[in-house]
Amino acid sequence: MTTEGQSQRKRIRAGLLLRQNRAAIFTVLAWFLANYVIFAVVLSKGWTRALWTLFYFAPDGSKWGNFYMTMSDFVVFGMVVSVVATGVSRHYRPEQTSAVLASMAKDHVVVLGFTNLGQRVVELCEQKGIPVVVVDRDRERVSSLIQGERPLVLGDPEDSGALAAASVGRAKLVVIAKDGVEAGAIAARRVRTINPKVTLVVRCADDDVGQVLGRAYDAKIVSTTRLAARHIEQAALKQGVRRCVLIGFNSLAVRVYAALRPKGIEVTIIDDKTAKRPTGSHDGALDGLAGAISNGDPSSYEVLRAAGVHEAELVVLTGEDLGHALVVCERVRDINGQAKVIVRAFHEDAAAILTQAPFRAEVVSSSRFALRSLVREGAFEAVGVERTAST
Repeated sequence: MTTEGQSQRKRIRAGLLLRQNRAAIFTVLAWFLANYVIFAVVLSKGWTRALWTLFYFAPDGSKWGNFYMTMSDFVVFGMVVSVVATGVSRHYRPEQTSAVLASMAKDHVVVLGFTNLGQRVVELCEQKGIPVVVVDRDRERVSSLIQGERPLVLGDPEDSGALAAASVGRAKLVVIAKDGVEAGAIAARRVRTINPKVTLVVRCADDDVGQVLGRAYDAKIVSTTRLAARHIEQAALKQGVRRCVLIGFNSLAVRVYAALRPKGIEVTIIDDKTAKRPTGSHDGALDGLAGAISNGDPSSYEVLRAAGVHEAELVVLTGEDLGHALVVCERVRDINGQAKVIVRAFHEDAAAILTQAPFRAEVVSSSRFALRSLVREGAFEAVGVERTAST
């Protein structure tokens, strides 16, 4: 965090502390002002003498003076306790600072949904020094942002109030990274209502819906699974693969199947019931797919052999569960030490583990591919990031 950023957060904390203690501060000021008038006018001390008495520099032996001295101790002590208590409670509510920072943002990037893609966008913005605000309703998912008091709105990315709180009207780029076609469509419409000119990126797994959204809201459409599938297709063709096994029946598996089958590559999908089910339209990719699906637990040697893993030149784990991937990848290597194994993963630490023995897998990150694609296409030019082949 920069020195300027730290100073800004300190000013915000101080402002919040004053605002949260405004009742106590008003009470103290009213108490001293009232006594200033009493000493000066009622007790006829004059304004200068009253001021000295008010701040204990001049004694006053009257009954009111003694009462004032005693009560002032209580009033000041009460205010100190209030400020300390508020400070302690605010330590556990750093999201207030995050919300204030979000409301102050301008010429920034708004990320709707702190998904894997959303995290990649935030990382890029931080590397480039670009202000970024995140909107997500899942407190646990954005806990690191809250604890770091980063610009954040805890709310639904489809809610107009949350979008306004994220200063979408002053943003230069909005990235709708949230999963789900419906969520993306609603968020895109509301973003355009607030800011008709902002550069808009929408994540959409459905190709047909993506084309409609792109035209309707002048948005750049990105599909993380389509980009990952393209990479896997290129790897299969380069390797000269004749037989491929996909572990996990989800949108990525469907796209890879649709890409490889026309190339004469035999494809089998193990449906282990744990992967997120495929959604959206896939241009006929589901036609004839039923015969390629094998059910069972891929951590079982029998299931892997039945699917043809021992004969495959390429095995792809399409899910993103690291624990599941480690177990299945080890089983695959026990059966087939020569095949190319590709594993889908997000975290760099996971990649480091999976690329080493005994797994010896290639790791692909669909969210990383998506970010690179957006940069290449100039989606971030609005915030000063030039088109480039890498990020």
